[in-house]
Amino acid sequence: MATHGHRRSDENKKIGEVINHSLTESGKIEFYEVKFGNITEVLAAEEFIPTEGRLHEHEPRELKEQ
Repeated sequence: MATHGHRRSDENKKIGEVINHSLTESGKIEFYEVKFGNITEVLAAEEFIPTEGRLHEHEPRELKEQ
């Protein structure tokens, strides 16, 4: 799982910290909840470029609406 990364569309490649992610029953991550400074955003996996990561496992769950 990614622990840090940036938006695909961000030319400056500002690095954010992953604080949560979705997980389907098949083990696919579809969304990342990423903290950029004081702002938290939910990004589709296709829009997120991981720069650091680690192995991590847990049961599937849904992201909470903000």
